[in-house]
Amino acid sequence: MSSNNTKIKIVIAGMLVMILIIVACVILLYTLRNNQPIGNNVAGSNLAAVEVGNEITEEDDTKEPEELVDASCYDAGEGTMQLAYTQSRNYYFTVEAIIQQYINAIAQKDTNKLMPMIAEEYITKYSLTQETLLERLEKVATNQNTQQINYTVNEMLEAIQTDDTKSVFFVKGEYRANNAATYQEITNIVELDLMNNVYTIYPENYVKELGYNNLKVGDKLDFTNKVIAQKQGNAITLIEKDDKAYTEALLKDWVEQILYNRQTAYTRLNAEYKNKRFSTYNVFDSYISGLKYIPTMSEYTVDNTNMEYTDYICTDQYGAYYVFRVQGGVMRYTTFLDAYTVEIKSLKNIYDKATEENKIAIQLGKIKQMLNNKDYQAMYSKLMPNFKNTNYSNVNKLAEYLKQNTYAINAISLNDMEKNGDYYACTCLLHNQRDSNERKEMKVMMKLIDYSNFQMTFTMQ
Repeated sequence: MSSNNTKIKIVIAGMLVMILIIVACVILLYTLRNNQPIGNNVAGSNLAAVEVGNEITEEDDTKEPEELVDASCYDAGEGTMQLAYTQSRNYYFTVEAIIQQYINAIAQKDTNKLMPMIAEEYITKYSLTQETLLERLEKVATNQNTQQINYTVNEMLEAIQTDDTKSVFFVKGEYRANNAATYQEITNIVELDLMNNVYTIYPENYVKELGYNNLKVGDKLDFTNKVIAQKQGNAITLIEKDDKAYTEALLKDWVEQILYNRQTAYTRLNAEYKNKRFSTYNVFDSYISGLKYIPTMSEYTVDNTNMEYTDYICTDQYGAYYVFRVQGGVMRYTTFLDAYTVEIKSLKNIYDKATEENKIAIQLGKIKQMLNNKDYQAMYSKLMPNFKNTNYSNVNKLAEYLKQNTYAINAISLNDMEKNGDYYACTCLLHNQRDSNERKEMKVMMKLIDYSNFQMTFTMQ
């Protein structure tokens, strides 16, 4: 009798352990899917400190293009899944890395890597072997110097099965050989089996054969009953990015676009910002062509207080500003390239709470941005009327003077400030950021109005 009781207890204990394991797996899967580092409402807050030039602006952007409207993945009926923009950072960058590895393996003709990555049904249908595989796959062009490929996602849609253990990603992207200037488009489907931690990839020609090459948001996708075999080489390596790494990824993507795909970059400018700052592509192209360096991130901040979008704001090594407004899905962003053309609410809030001295520093920072952006029209609009009429009757005269008396990349230090009524007399030092030995005194008389508005006069010695 005692022996039977012991056996019963062992069976019950075993069942409890199994239940706990299943619950733990479900919790883990949910956590992985929703692991989006939130942080504070304004993270990396030293971005907007007293240092001259660290502030920003905002606008009501409710009328962005239709594709930026948020959508959620959900089951679309038995046997089907409905596509929506990918919401999980973790899965987005994991899938991107899988396709990057896939393209590199094709370029390197590494069939040992390719065989476990590719969908088993594709290999079986065409009786593919390591010797015949490359004949059917995409042709990836390389150059003489490298077989490394730079891959960029243009659009990633996701469909999630009802049990939340499998996700299917429809991905349109493009690639180029490192140092090459031309892109080749490519479309793939990647399937993640989250319970078994394995993935598979569907080559572009098979995606077309299945009739899935022109999928869009809201389309239904039937990927039920597809099983991913566990192989050596198709385990999922989850890529996680916190706010800092994600902001760096946004800046890196922007730099890739302005260097190699400038027309696309122009379409990614925020609509209001583009109309005010770069009304034509030629104006934008001229501005980008005049850049003297490749931007890398220095400081960042995140504003997620708006329910419709999140602003990822950063400065580069020379203090230039970038605001990436993400709305509707991972890497679905529009861009602002300064902190003064339109009003960014999070930076306005910082300004409104600042001391008078810090407000002056913020506005001097805008002057620095205008000088470095060669945005003489913006600076001309801030001159006091009498000073403007006396010294610079038109913007061309101001531009001519500033070209001769400022540097390619400027910095401004506030050394002294004295208030006279509504005006602040500021003694500043204008630095050449590329040569610390080059500097000159700059005196600024400023009247504060609000975050977006101030009036000024200036002299340089």
